[in-house]
Amino acid sequence: MPLKLIENIKLLLSRDELCGEWSSDDWSGFMMIMGSWMRINPDGTGNYRSWGIGDEGCEHYDFTGEFEWERIGKDKISIHEKGADSPEVIQYRLAKVNGRTELTSLQPKMGTIRLEAFWNFAQIMFKQN
Repeated sequence: MPLKLIENIKLLLSRDELCGEWSSDDWSGFMMIMGSWMRINPDGTGNYRSWGIGDEGCEHYDFTGEFEWERIGKDKISIHEKGADSPEVIQYRLAKVNGRTELTSLQPKMGTIRLEAFWNFAQIMFKQN
């Protein structure tokens, strides 16, 4: 029993692995056309921006928003976007690749393709290490 208490205290005192700034910048230059950015704060708040310059079939967009989040499991969080009716439960995956951390979550399958992305961004999110 005391060991479980010590583990829980260590978890509470440690900085959550998701806290910080994340972006879809993969160093390819594609961020000039479209991209996403978010900040996850230790106090359970966060904000994001997602933009694209558009083309013939898609108009320019520039969305910003705020959310509240909480950890509900080892690799599971709840995000409640401001203005949304209810929170979303997201199971995520972190991977170290080329000196950066990649953040993805399970996405719905589109035909035979499953997109690698995080939450409602259609892109992988990266954090510099």
